Amino acid sequence: MASLSVVNGSQDSENLAAMHAACFRDHWSSECFQSLMEKTQCFGFIANYEQKDCGFVLCQYVLDESDLLQICVLPEYRRRGIGETLLEESKKYAQANGIEKIFLEVAVDNFSAIKLYESAGFQKIFERKGYYRSADSSINAAVMAYIF
Repeated sequence: MASLSVVNGSQDSENLAAMHAACFRDHWSSECFQSLMEKTQCFGFIANYEQKDCGFVLCQYVLDESDLLQICVLPEYRRRGIGETLLEESKKYAQANGIEKIFLEVAVDNFSAIKLYESAGFQKIFERKGYYRSADSSINAAVMAYIF
């Protein structure tokens, strides 16, 4: 079972960026994470499994709504319940702090992520056309919501 720690602002930005780069081709820099956490209301958690940081979730909130900005689990640690643990802890934190809805976007062809979100109670509410773009293609995003 993974243990969780609270994301600690700019102190964790390098670690978040390294994990994000291991999970995504279009990854965020440590400066991006640091700037986001300094300028907005964010909360998040880092998962640790067998003495190694192996994933994180980062959310931003305004009033009673939150956006799940990033969630990732290092490839070698997937299918161990870590993503579920990160999502559940985020939901607990959100509800305890008066957040009523959590939104996220996910590529419509990311079937494993969609299954994870659905199993955590998120429901698709609509699609954003061409949300994810690369040099030669684009893919729609499913916008999903969890309502307490």
